[in-house]
Amino acid sequence: MIAPFETYNRRGKLKYVVLYIIGFLSYYLWFQVFYNMVAFGTIYPYKSISGMFVGILLNIIPILALFLLNTIVVFCNRRHSKTWKKIVADLLQSFSTLVIVNILFLCLGLGDVEWAGTVMNNILILLINEVAYYIIHFKATTLQAEKANRLALQLRYDMLKSQVNPHFLFNSLNILSSLIYIDQEKSHEFTLELSKMYRYIVKNQGRDTVTLTEEMSFLNNYVNVLKIRYTEAFNVEISGCEHIQNQRIIPYTMQLLIENVTKHNVISTKQPMTVYVRFAADHIEVENKIVEKANSEPSNIGLKYLAELYRNNGKTFSAGREGEIFIVHIPYL
Repeated sequence: MIAPFETYNRRGKLKYVVLYIIGFLSYYLWFQVFYNMVAFGTIYPYKSISGMFVGILLNIIPILALFLLNTIVVFCNRRHSKTWKKIVADLLQSFSTLVIVNILFLCLGLGDVEWAGTVMNNILILLINEVAYYIIHFKATTLQAEKANRLALQLRYDMLKSQVNPHFLFNSLNILSSLIYIDQEKSHEFTLELSKMYRYIVKNQGRDTVTLTEEMSFLNNYVNVLKIRYTEAFNVEISGCEHIQNQRIIPYTMQLLIENVTKHNVISTKQPMTVYVRFAADHIEVENKIVEKANSEPSNIGLKYLAELYRNNGKTFSAGREGEIFIVHIPYL
């Protein structure tokens, strides 16, 4: 269960703080009027202004304490994914805090405690907080989904642009032009690999998932192009192929990860790069040594794109630095 306020910006959080204060004051005003009518039969039972302030103080302190404590209980208790379990846990914790507040009230000699009244009061406050929590949680979830969709659409567009990037195509054609005169066999191989890549890209536009076999075939074409481009200074070592069966992943996952390696690391004959791809029973690991380019400033937008898409499929995609190694864990869908 997400934290309701994590999705909101500073202005959004401030708005809810103001609403919280207004809600508390409105509830207290209603409670004080109700209490006065029930206990004294009039809205204004006070004999003096000072008596009114004393009465207000004696009521507002425990109500404020219950309001704050119930808010903490309801909004901080996110251990239970099921709604009914959370509500039961909130109820138990709420009445535990009520007992503590009442005992403190008695110990400090602030007056007598009407247990029936305080229990009813606590139920109402808890109910208000529960309703507020699920309204805010619903809005936060909706807002998060909208942001995720916008991010996914933007990243899909950016990714598509990178896949047919004129710069990449221009470099590829330059390499091909050079190879035609130097090594006709390699130029023919380069052309075949490049055409297979773009055939895969066109075929899988709009698809949410592809088989691991299809993705690895595409990766093989892409790596072959990179090997020619980097004159064999780039290599990918694959292990655990016995685990490849009918698993599915998000299309272009592997290509994007390999592209990140080439984009942010130095690759040359003096500093060759090897990327290790290991298949396990329930995930893939992609690992490479970090040799950062001097002016490289990773935005991680591609990794965020993948993490969001896998999260939308109920899976956890993780990527990060471990010492001098960058490692990515890709779950199967």
